[in-house]
Amino acid sequence: GTAGCCMARAVMLRAGPCCCSACCGGLSWRWCDVSCVTRVARQFLCLPVAEFVVIPVYGLCLHTPACRLLLCAGKPVNTLYIAKKMKLKREMYFAILLDRKTAGPVMIGCSEGGTSIEDLAEKFPEKIIKIPVDIRVGITNDQALQMAKGLAVSGDINAAADQIKRLYQLFASSDCTMVEVNPLAEDAEGRLIAADAKLGFDDSASYRQKDTFAMRDESQLDPREVAADKFDLNYIGLDGTIGCMVNGAGLAMATMDIIKLRGGSPANFLDVGGNASEQQVIEAFKILTSDPQVKAILVNIFGGIMKCDVIASGIVSAAKQVGVKVPLIVRLEGTNVEAGKKILSSSNVDIIAAD
Repeated sequence: GTAGCCMARAVMLRAGPCCCSACCGGLSWRWCDVSCVTRVARQFLCLPVAEFVVIPVYGLCLHTPACRLLLCAGKPVNTLYIAKKMKLKREMYFAILLDRKTAGPVMIGCSEGGTSIEDLAEKFPEKIIKIPVDIRVGITNDQALQMAKGLAVSGDINAAADQIKRLYQLFASSDCTMVEVNPLAEDAEGRLIAADAKLGFDDSASYRQKDTFAMRDESQLDPREVAADKFDLNYIGLDGTIGCMVNGAGLAMATMDIIKLRGGSPANFLDVGGNASEQQVIEAFKILTSDPQVKAILVNIFGGIMKCDVIASGIVSAAKQVGVKVPLIVRLEGTNVEAGKKILSSSNVDIIAAD
């Protein structure tokens, strides 16, 4: 999985041409609260009425086209960017991703950028450059120069190659799953500028990338997914009405497919794993029942490493603690299944057994 970009969604204010002698040419990118933005905007951007620009935006929710389509609440604006205005001569695309085929990083480039790489690949596949990198060796000078030439940089090609090498070093040293610079632009002097970028980080590396993961803004994430992560549960919220709790990703996907095949719609993907504790099961139920869209809950457990009696105890405890107010259907098979069914049947909890 990925942690997503540390610099979470925010409103960006671009500094326009400054009309005073105290030009904003040295202004760096920074996080600001609303009072700081107003002060800096007045000082550097020559906006005497900066508060009229900032205050109406700060604290509101941003809505993407997908948000409007799904009628979701949008993302809260907690922080604001001030960025130096850049004059870009041309735009390119550059990314480093993890490639399943080569089992390692691959650099992807295109001399045209500023748009979706998928659209470019479909219309002009010959313009896409792909250079696999041996993770054990790292990027070589020849590979960096090959990419710089493929991007058709107009400035110093050695300087461009050096910047590409530095981007790879960022990718490797920060345990990234993705570094996408779109556009990678040139200014009038031919210098490369990362005009916009998106970074993804490997969740499994959070223990050694503590500074990076400390910047994750949980207010931009689904609170159910945040809660699930704290208890080592694999949860993804969907827009259906049938809550699912399953052990194993494959069985979870199959369960969701069966629900869809029978005319239902899953409300989530929830894999409790093969070694879940009773407490994890309780927390999983809390997450499921917190979703107002859920009209029924289906528990589908195949006990291999996971023991059915542990799951059953967790289900009963959760139902009593949380108070499940929707139909609860439970299917158990595998290790200690009879003990698990006995726990359910003697619990005095309204559970529909799917035998």
